[in-house]
Amino acid sequence: MIIEKQERAKVFVDWKRAPQGIFKIPITIAGPAGRTVTVYAIVKNYGPAKEGTFKGFVESDGYVSMEASHYSRAVDATTIKWQMVPNIGRTGSGMTITPVTAKRQIPGVSSPSLEYDILVFDSGRINVQTYFSPTLNFNGGELQYALSFDDELPQIRNLHTDHSNRSWEQWVANNIIINNTEFYFKIPGKHVLKLWMVDPGIVLQKIVVGFREVKSSYLGPPETYYPKGID
Repeated sequence: MIIEKQERAKVFVDWKRAPQGIFKIPITIAGPAGRTVTVYAIVKNYGPAKEGTFKGFVESDGYVSMEASHYSRAVDATTIKWQMVPNIGRTGSGMTITPVTAKRQIPGVSSPSLEYDILVFDSGRINVQTYFSPTLNFNGGELQYALSFDDELPQIRNLHTDHSNRSWEQWVANNIIINNTEFYFKIPGKHVLKLWMVDPGIVLQKIVVGFREVKSSYLGPPETYYPKGID
């Protein structure tokens, strides 16, 4: 077989025969004049899934992608509630706080939050991308929200990464503001991502948790496994 420009080669795994664990499998490609190139396929076999043991979002291809309205739990306060905004997002519905006149909150045990149950197979540095609908700082300061995993202290973030006209034009044109926040997982397994209300008037569309750089696309990666079924 002669390849003049490029050819796509597919590699398949016989999962019934593959041993459990993580393996680095060499694949050798032969070229002209006896030259060879070796690339490696990372094969991860965590064994058969157990039905009914986990409900939430499962890592796929190094990331977890979640629509905002598909939360695992919504934690409200006495007079402050989460509300779904149908079809406001580019790929689904959004979540916001009512009333819009609610006072700024300090993230804590009794403050409003959205919780997302996730299952990951890796540990190490992760990047959380939060997708928000565009809005201005109407409160005279910075609009803020907070993120945390499990029982860690929330990280308070500004909605707007900068205030240039060019950024605002891009946010409005694409109907999205995408922010990045770094975390670190010490162990794989089940984790709970929490998005905390700080200021009202913010509309969350989507969250993507990635162990490596997620390939750029207009709509973001598709939602990963989600067996709960709210919408």
